[in-house]
Amino acid sequence: MKARFFVLVSAIALVFCSGALAAWTTPEAVNAPRVNVQNARGGEPGWPICVDDSLLIQVVWEDQSGLPLDVAEVHYRAKPLRGSWGTDVSVTSADNNSSNPGHPSVTTYHTNQGYFKTLVAYASQTFRPFQSEYSEYKRCTFNREVPIWDDFFGFISTEGGLHLLGPGSESGGQKTGSVVDNGDNKTFAVWPYLDSVGNSACRRLWYNIRDDNGWAGEARILDADLAYWAQDVCPYPGPNNNIHLVYSYSTDDETYDVYWTIYDFASSQFSTPTQVSDVTQGIVACVPYVVSVDKGGADYLLHFVWQEIQGGLNRVIYRRYDSETQSFSNQVTIVPYFGSLPCIAATPDGDVYVAWENRSSNPHVISWKKASPPGFSWSNTSSLSLPDGIDSLMAPVMVKDFVGNLHMVLAAFSDDYAWDVFYTFNELPPVSPQNVADLQDKDHPMFKWSPCKEPNFRHYHIYRTRDPRNGWSLVASQTDTIFTDYMTFLDPDDRDIMYYHIKAEDQLDQESLPSVQLEYHYGVYVGPKVVGELLPMEYSLSQNHPNPFNAETGIKYALPTESHVLLEIYDMLGKKVATLVDEYSIPGYYQTTWRAYDVPSGVYLLRLQAGEFVECRKVTLLK
Repeated sequence: MKARFFVLVSAIALVFCSGALAAWTTPEAVNAPRVNVQNARGGEPGWPICVDDSLLIQVVWEDQSGLPLDVAEVHYRAKPLRGSWGTDVSVTSADNNSSNPGHPSVTTYHTNQGYFKTLVAYASQTFRPFQSEYSEYKRCTFNREVPIWDDFFGFISTEGGLHLLGPGSESGGQKTGSVVDNGDNKTFAVWPYLDSVGNSACRRLWYNIRDDNGWAGEARILDADLAYWAQDVCPYPGPNNNIHLVYSYSTDDETYDVYWTIYDFASSQFSTPTQVSDVTQGIVACVPYVVSVDKGGADYLLHFVWQEIQGGLNRVIYRRYDSETQSFSNQVTIVPYFGSLPCIAATPDGDVYVAWENRSSNPHVISWKKASPPGFSWSNTSSLSLPDGIDSLMAPVMVKDFVGNLHMVLAAFSDDYAWDVFYTFNELPPVSPQNVADLQDKDHPMFKWSPCKEPNFRHYHIYRTRDPRNGWSLVASQTDTIFTDYMTFLDPDDRDIMYYHIKAEDQLDQESLPSVQLEYHYGVYVGPKVVGELLPMEYSLSQNHPNPFNAETGIKYALPTESHVLLEIYDMLGKKVATLVDEYSIPGYYQTTWRAYDVPSGVYLLRLQAGEFVECRKVTLLK
């Protein structure tokens, strides 16, 4: 897999300090050319970049170009994967009820009408000119069908003497929260808020949730009767569409530890917070990030990274949690000195990347390391050399897209005292083929796997060997997801053993990791050498989403064994309206879409038949 990283400046060649790294795309400025753009991250955890299921790359940032020093706006720009950037626009220019907005976060969700909508949340001072006066956490939305920014809404009012730690507040940092989609079309927003208990000031965490019915209303996360200090909050969607939340927490505003809690959408409850870091008196563990990787079934790995500040030292610390064993790994000091503002990303194959602002030299550079399962030993540090004209690189933020590529935004400071926001893209090799299964042909080894989702996909390579210790031979290259080895016969009297695995290749000649290994003994299929695929335990047909819907709705179903699948739509008189799926499928999780543009409004019956299993659900089409 490719290592990764980033960076910058228009039309200037960059030289990497390590020559064995995977290439990132030529870095490009996100903002239109001007000065005092500021940056996307603002020195806090959060998600100023979002790559949604349509592979649209969206970036937001705080922009001060052409404005007084204490005034800012939130800007937005987007582009399709491998496409061109759209217009650089101000999100908040139409917000007439606030001032000095900044520290934005961006995410995407689907509307009831079936199209994408972008949501940007940001801090906004309600009154001016005094920067310490009340602020609020706000959001607005962007309708891609009608491209305007509208629907400005404050999450929290300024009544009762409460205020958000907004731009320019006396805190000097740790100001705002973030928004993410949970993977099931629910938006989770979270932010710190200055509060009080009796005569004691404190900083609490608040949250709000959006679903198809709108926003539920803000509420506190932690104990309402305890005076505490919480900051640097970062949410991340995990398995079962729950939210994993990490934050920095203190009871004395001097020593801070990193804590983790899970918001369960089924119960609408947070789990008891778990302490992740273990600092001594006077150390501040801050700016944490967390990402999750599915292990199969309900099991997952969580990867945490955070910064520890002690005196003038800045360390980058990593830790891992395994839900299967319910245990933490030991803490690993990735950077013992001068490491600041770390971020983390994990690919579907389980590789973990940590990047940080390296302050060991002046100017600052961005450095990173990579670790791979199962041992997660960290690679050597790799860094980006700065070209002439760039003073420092700062505040990186990484995200992955659903096909496993990495995206990064960060701030660049040039010697003419101008800030800019830059973006780069690391096209990692495809994800290894998933859901590999034997098709029980009686004469030859025959197996199938799920299609590669990589848009840059070229073909699959099928490898075979009699002994994996002696290497593998390429026996076929194809785009189909079913392979039959007609050169090998399944004969119980033949004392032969044969192994197979599949790799995906993209148009950059990059091969994926191998799939799970299929094994045939003496003409009999034995199964995967390593059970790694994520397979359901039972048949199921989920309720379509959204429901009711207008024009398009998503349908998910699960197959524990290979089956002939028939997924059909009927009206309430029993007349068949559409056939969505009619094929032989291997075990796994599936999703399809019913596009009912030419179908009248009404209640319909969704029917799944897989082997002897039959299940039906009612769906409602409203136009």
